[in-house]
Amino acid sequence: MNRLRWSPDGAHLASSSGDRYVRLWNGVTGEALAVLDVPDGVLDLYWTPDSRYLAATTRRNTIHTWTLPSDVSALIATAEQHTDHTLTPIERERFGLGT
Repeated sequence: MNRLRWSPDGAHLASSSGDRYVRLWNGVTGEALAVLDVPDGVLDLYWTPDSRYLAATTRRNTIHTWTLPSDVSALIATAEQHTDHTLTPIERERFGLGT
């Protein structure tokens, strides 16, 4: 594993091994909850301050974002991609980066 990121609320842990997968874990029990496919390879992981969104930056300068539903088992690994590595103003706000 090369990246471990706790959600700010401590409920989830996201991990990546530098491969094409992000794994999501229950932060209390350690139970594996989801495996998210990131075809471009994961460089780093980021949570929003409210723990509702997870983002992965990639080797091909894309950003994959996921909205975590209250029922994580319903998580679908469909990502919004931004090929220019630029977040929209709404996403910048979500991740606490300002406008």
